[in-house]
Amino acid sequence: MTLTKIIKKQLTNISQKNLLKAMGYNNIDIGRKTLQSLLDAEDIYSWIKDGHFDLRYTSKQFIIKLCEILEVSDIDYEVILDQYEQRARNISSEPLSYIYVNTNFKRKNEPVFALAIMERIRRVVLDQEILFDMRKEEVIAYVSKIVQEHYRESKGSLKLWGPIQNYVFHYKNEETIIFDVHGNIAKGNVEVSETKAVVKINNQLIF
Repeated sequence: MTLTKIIKKQLTNISQKNLLKAMGYNNIDIGRKTLQSLLDAEDIYSWIKDGHFDLRYTSKQFIIKLCEILEVSDIDYEVILDQYEQRARNISSEPLSYIYVNTNFKRKNEPVFALAIMERIRRVVLDQEILFDMRKEEVIAYVSKIVQEHYRESKGSLKLWGPIQNYVFHYKNEETIIFDVHGNIAKGNVEVSETKAVVKINNQLIF
């Protein structure tokens, strides 16, 4: 039985009010919101990863105290929480992998402000959680599928930026892989000029 299921089972044996008082909450509503947030989470790992602090407990501290009060003994919850926390740290420290959608855009008279606003559609940020557990060949297949789906859904063109020429996959800080619009790794030398439109006011980045 998972830790989530054990907690939910144990919660049926005690009133929330008594539980939260035993956990040290003077304001029961705060504790109730934290508990409900945990119960509504996809799983405990997601809740740990997203982080939570209600001025009394961090997410990890809350679960440890909760398990103590509920007398959870048939699973080593502290070891599990440590593993979750370490995994979240490892993933957050990974260099960001993303796909640059290349249109070989050449600016004519387009307003910089408009370009900066639309800059976000030229980059597809990938789910680092998914990539973390994949071998490189699995990553390539995953990115290929995303490229094909993106090209199909965008109908081969980006608003303002023009027709899509290829996709530039930045894999962590390790390498750059260029895919054609069909999701295949491009052959030969493919020139790509990756630019980024930004707006600054008083040297402060706005977009």
